[in-house]
Amino acid sequence: MTLLDPGRRPVPVYPVDRRPGWFGGPPNRSAARLLGHTRAAVLEAICALPVPTTTEIATELGISPASASQHATVLRDSGLITTDRAGGAARHRPASYGSALLAIGSREEAVPEFVEQTRPRAAIR
Repeated sequence: MTLLDPGRRPVPVYPVDRRPGWFGGPPNRSAARLLGHTRAAVLEAICALPVPTTTEIATELGISPASASQHATVLRDSGLITTDRAGGAARHRPASYGSALLAIGSREEAVPEFVEQTRPRAAIR
């Protein structure tokens, strides 16, 4: 496919397949354990898509706009994303903590599994 603009050189364009989940598979396990599967997927979509709206996140993940909005609110209140309003649309960006959470989780094969030590009940306060 080629885009033509009068006064400019033709530019070849390769369309990106934008079906749900195009940016990767399931959310990384660490983020999914901490946030829950859907909320981790919302965070990953916000990090992968170019400043998505709530509706774009919902469409990408196959969830309702109300659900996407609720997950974005929790992520924003937790400091993992920021949200700007443009007209009637809310546009989301990852905050440094959100990006770091996903980066840490993507190295999870190199991190040993946490093993909880069991203690007698009386020792737990």
